[in-house]
Amino acid sequence: MRNAMRFRRWQTPYEQESRRITARFEEAVQLAEQAFTEEFSKVVAHLTERLAGQEDGKPKVFRDSAVENLREFFDRFRHLNVRSSDELDRLVEQSQQIIHLRGVLREALTATNDLVRSLKRQQKQQQAYKSAIASLRELQGVA
Repeated sequence: MRNAMRFRRWQTPYEQESRRITARFEEAVQLAEQAFTEEFSKVVAHLTERLAGQEDGKPKVFRDSAVENLREFFDRFRHLNVRSSDELDRLVEQSQQIIHLRGVLREALTATNDLVRSLKRQQKQQQAYKSAIASLRELQGVA
């Protein structure tokens, strides 16, 4: 301990200031990581709650805003680029992939629903044509 004290006395003011700034920066990184972890946890908990069950016997409403909140978190996370926690980085990356897949699945589902509606319209048109042809045949048979 005494040697450490002596060593500190011999440090230049630049070295002392450099160590102080490094320590402050490391503390800021830890605080940012902690804030990101807490925010991420809250956003995921909210999504989980929305997906998990029912409220008052009715299904819970899952709005696009819940996913948009997660996307906004991803944007802030990438923009600040803290990258001090491999685990948090991995979780964010996995979540981004899930959200991307959700978008792909939603597009596929929308396309499928559009196709089903189109097929139903075509089926109704064919039924109308068949009905019109049957009516014409009846008229031809009567005339």
